[in-house]
Amino acid sequence: MGSKPKLRVGLLLDSALKAFQAEIVDQIQSSEFAQLLLVIDDRGVPTSGLVRTDHRRPPLALEMYQRLDRRQFDRPENPLRAIDDTEVVRTIPKISSGAGRSTLIADIGSHQLDVLLYLGGHPLVRATHSLAQFGVWSLRTGYDAGGFDEMPFFLDIYGDHVVSAIALNVATKDAPAGRIVAKGTFSARRNSWLLNCTQPYWSAVTLVMQKLRELNERGWDRFARNASITEEASAARTNPTLRNRDVAGWWASRNLKKLTNRPREPLESHWRIATRVGKSPTLADSATPDLSGFRLHESPPGHYYADPFLIEEAGKHWLFFEDYRYATQHGVLGCAEVSPDGSVGPAQTILERPYHLSYPCLLRESGELFMLPETLANGTVELYRCARFPDRWEPVKVLLSCRAVDSTIFKRDGLYWLFTSILEPHANCRQLNLFYARDLLGEWTPHPANPLSSDIRFNRGAGAILSREATLVRPSQDCGPSYGYSFSLNEITRLTPDEYSERCVLTAEPNWTPGLTGCHTYSLCGDVEAIDVAAKLPRSVVAPDTH
Repeated sequence: MGSKPKLRVGLLLDSALKAFQAEIVDQIQSSEFAQLLLVIDDRGVPTSGLVRTDHRRPPLALEMYQRLDRRQFDRPENPLRAIDDTEVVRTIPKISSGAGRSTLIADIGSHQLDVLLYLGGHPLVRATHSLAQFGVWSLRTGYDAGGFDEMPFFLDIYGDHVVSAIALNVATKDAPAGRIVAKGTFSARRNSWLLNCTQPYWSAVTLVMQKLRELNERGWDRFARNASITEEASAARTNPTLRNRDVAGWWASRNLKKLTNRPREPLESHWRIATRVGKSPTLADSATPDLSGFRLHESPPGHYYADPFLIEEAGKHWLFFEDYRYATQHGVLGCAEVSPDGSVGPAQTILERPYHLSYPCLLRESGELFMLPETLANGTVELYRCARFPDRWEPVKVLLSCRAVDSTIFKRDGLYWLFTSILEPHANCRQLNLFYARDLLGEWTPHPANPLSSDIRFNRGAGAILSREATLVRPSQDCGPSYGYSFSLNEITRLTPDEYSERCVLTAEPNWTPGLTGCHTYSLCGDVEAIDVAAKLPRSVVAPDTH
């Protein structure tokens, strides 16, 4: 058990317990920092409870769509699956709203709660804000996480939004509208309302537990000052009034598109690398995303090349990259020399493992060259040392044991720093985390500002950290519209063992030549630059032997 008293948590229910809510209950009860002491059953008389009853009922067409969508896309990981809460909360004291609102409020107050948790989808009456010492914690949903919806996450697909979001809002007596203390942003699943719910709701499990732990460990003052509390929560968003004919028209249009789209050969997201030499200023020093002058290099049949990293060795520039083989659906690492005119020499394989490899991030330290490739498929973050340049590498140490992608390592002010995007256990989403160590092969300490980002537009690395005079720049990729759609350059404005902040200074989209659908990595070494780009091409073209 932790050294501090556990947080006293109450749970307000206005409907049957859902799968993601039950997971939060289970994790609270098994944690060392919080304990669920009270369940408030607000499924009784509507006018006597804490959940407001003035919300609109969804139109019939919307309810019909929901039922059919559930039938078509229901999966075991459905976060809205109803759970028999008899066993889940059997041992927890329960009170009901049936006795009236004033009696209910008095009963809750007698339990001296630290946090009142409400995971439903409707606004609460104002009297709830003073029922727990550290406020009422609720979820805001939708493309901007701006309010409560008749059917959470439906407006995202109805309005054809690129992203969906969920936020944890804390409303207190002195701030009744609340403030957003954590927020996750995800790529919208525009083909299904239920699928669009899945990642946000499962991610809410992680957000709630992270914030409960943070409050317990740091106390309210530090919790309230944390950089993740960045915006005042507005009143519930004013949503458009959906009528039956609106939903029916939208639904008919979607079905018509499905019928009229002729079957065709499936397309592959095929990646290639492009280089540019001698451009002034380079993209890292430019105020605008000028990608003119990049020279595109075709990947050989049956392969795609992606994740370029540049390094200089013995006066020559070398390009390290992921070599993905369509036949095995498996990536190895390759390299090739970059000539002064920007041409790329023959590729050679430098590292192959029984599991997929990509993102060969490089670090030169004390006369040695190290590499930190992505080894998600092995559930590790692995460090390698170059035994013979460029084609012989030996494992040194597993730095982290976790499911992570696009780990980026660098050294600054006598410390080693490691950005990595760790996958959440349920949602399979990512959170950007930062670790630091005084010794490359020593223990790595998680940064207290973790997670730095739960936003799919910024929470995944896109190349090595760039050092521009006194400034550090972190490349990140935007996977909102699609995987690897674009990359941004983010100036790191604060980097200490206690604080982290950055600001986006430039975003490069895949529009510098026709037909591109993505560009998700940027590398710079001297006056040589490299990016990777994707295009949708038939498998018979990019991998004829596997077609």
